[in-house]
Amino acid sequence: MMFSVRSAPAVLLTIMLSGDRLCTSQIPVAKPPFHVSGVVLRADTNVPVPRCHLSMRPEGQPGNRRRGAFDANLYTAEADPQGRFFFNLPSEGSWQLSASGTGFRTQFYNEHESFSSAVVLRSGMPTPSLVFRLEPDSTLAGFVRDEAGEPVRNALLSLQIAAPPLEIYGNRRQRATTDDRGHYEIAGISPGSYRLSVQAAPWYAAGAQARAGDPVFDVVYPTTWYPGVFDVDAAGAISLYKGEAKQIDFNLLPIPAGHLHFPDVSRTNPAAPLYGPTIEPIENGSVNGVMTQVSGPSGQVEIGNLAPGLYRVIQPQADGQVATSFVRVAAGANLSLSAASSASTADVTVHVQGEERSGRSRVNLTDVISGAVYNSASGGAFGLHRRPPQPEENAAADTLAERHLAVPAGRYQVTLAGDPELYLTSLELKGKPVAGRIVTLPGGPVALTLNVAHGRAHVSGRASLAGKPVEGAMVLLVPTSFGQIGAIDLLRRDQSNTDGSFELADIIPGDYILLAIDHGWAINWHDLSTLSPYLLKGTPLSLPPQSRSEQEIAAQAP
Repeated sequence: MMFSVRSAPAVLLTIMLSGDRLCTSQIPVAKPPFHVSGVVLRADTNVPVPRCHLSMRPEGQPGNRRRGAFDANLYTAEADPQGRFFFNLPSEGSWQLSASGTGFRTQFYNEHESFSSAVVLRSGMPTPSLVFRLEPDSTLAGFVRDEAGEPVRNALLSLQIAAPPLEIYGNRRQRATTDDRGHYEIAGISPGSYRLSVQAAPWYAAGAQARAGDPVFDVVYPTTWYPGVFDVDAAGAISLYKGEAKQIDFNLLPIPAGHLHFPDVSRTNPAAPLYGPTIEPIENGSVNGVMTQVSGPSGQVEIGNLAPGLYRVIQPQADGQVATSFVRVAAGANLSLSAASSASTADVTVHVQGEERSGRSRVNLTDVISGAVYNSASGGAFGLHRRPPQPEENAAADTLAERHLAVPAGRYQVTLAGDPELYLTSLELKGKPVAGRIVTLPGGPVALTLNVAHGRAHVSGRASLAGKPVEGAMVLLVPTSFGQIGAIDLLRRDQSNTDGSFELADIIPGDYILLAIDHGWAINWHDLSTLSPYLLKGTPLSLPPQSRSEQEIAAQAP
């Protein structure tokens, strides 16, 4: 007799014991102990989004992203024609839910800026039934034309979030290139305020006439920002709303190219490396041309076809090290590097005092205008070409409390990274105290001292509204010195999860006010006068080093 196996709700095993006597037993099939259901709606119309794709994975586990690889932590589902979805999940914990579909970029549940709400599952908790509101993509498209009205091919369009200078979001970019018609399209844009720029090279400026210095052909297109300006500080903001499509066109005008001249060190120093200097644009610049070398006993290395802007020049040395300098190139400039860069480069020696584990940390200098980041680990945000550390240097590098880096002269925010337990307590520039964490670095040698301490604080808890957990609320930990000149602590944010929970880690010890604002993502939290009414109802906290605080707070209405 054949054995038969039948599916859920139970498995029926038929077993021959003797003769025609049968014994049957039912063994329940193990079901996942947790399930999540919900519906996906368009955020602008509340209309269901059919057949969209959803996934869930444990929060904090990115999973295996290799193409074709199996991800054991990832659970997927597809919404039905009414936008409804269902997940069976094997364990409790915090789960990250995302969704995507045609016309909708991948978004996380309750996504706001870089924050979202985790779906929290616990034994004894009600089964979550979620409303996932997907924001339709916005789109930018247009044409790039030259001075004759002809299409510019292979122009590079860069879209950048128009955030305050010290916000990390300013570094996020989406890019596109123009086709044979000079047309570009940037899709999958989230609602917000943006800046748009274009870089390109005149097609006729790449031949021998340009390299020979013919002024008619020795031209470049400067980096151009909407609405047709060359300076990022003058760039206009482009506001995009949910599902909005805008057309932005550019008309590029050529200007005289700049040139930099270097001594040909290979002629005077046989031990010098065979490769020559390299140049990298820092702001507004683009390297469109080729490097040419002039022969003769007094030969020079020349880099031409430079658009106006700030550049970093990296010159190899005979000992394997590199010399870094910065130079600002104007339209049509013919510059000798030694004369042009001496006043524009700050050669910074950073002393770190009080650091317990100096080998794990690095010092970041963030330009408050351009957002460019330079750090003591890499030498800068744009990839410094330097000699790899030798084995005998590794031990010494882990204990050094002195760092060296070259940056353009200017104003910088100073931060620590690499060791989450360390925090900055004060700064000194050339031996004199500095209020806050913004320093002005002049050209030439500069001594910068960072006084640091060890042992950050941690705050977690739950936010509720009318006695029930509130999800998606903006949670703020505001230092009592917020808005004051010389304050060195930072405002911190999080978003509450489906059970109202939140967590703020790596906090600089000090005095704070903790608050939660329901649907508070549209308020101007940068402005102290806007926050003041909420601060009056917040919870004061004094956080000593290495402290852990658990708080239950009531969310406020926006």
